[in-house]
Amino acid sequence: ENDHQQSVGGYDWIDATHPEWFQLDTKGQRVEIPDYPGRWLMDLGNPEWQDYWIQRTLRDVVDHGWDGAYADDVITTVRAHDLPPLATYPDDASLQKAVTSFLARAYPVFQQAGKRFMINASETYRYPGLWDRWLDHTDGILEEHFAGEGWTWGDDVAREQLAAFQRAAERGKYAMAMTYGPWDDLQRM
Repeated sequence: ENDHQQSVGGYDWIDATHPEWFQLDTKGQRVEIPDYPGRWLMDLGNPEWQDYWIQRTLRDVVDHGWDGAYADDVITTVRAHDLPPLATYPDDASLQKAVTSFLARAYPVFQQAGKRFMINASETYRYPGLWDRWLDHTDGILEEHFAGEGWTWGDDVAREQLAAFQRAAERGKYAMAMTYGPWDDLQRM
């Protein structure tokens, strides 16, 4: 199988049947994620794309007997991964609104099926209230880059993130932290 066939998105099939599901840049070109060659950004706010992803992912979860789904790389900013300017989402607020609509659509479907729905997000602290809004529509969030690469965002950010984790715990939700550091500095890692 090629990357397109292995993807939850089924890019080859989408290209042939629903090309409007691909996210376009301001030049009208599909957006290949710069640091993930062969992976394409889909229009996260498109209800048809959302339904396709939800149904296909849930079927995979059920067929394999998994506890739920973990949506990786739920981006908070239009600048993530050095993306080009997006046609549909000119700013972070519009992108976050689209992501929220996706999460709000997916979460009840997974709940009804008795499956968990978790996400990986990053830098939610930059957007007051975003962590809590997204937590409303998930079973939990992994904060990738906790306190930055090797703690570069510092103690203040870590405290804000820990406060968000506390709010998640109070709501009976999962909160996970992951951070990075230089491979040769295991203490920092």
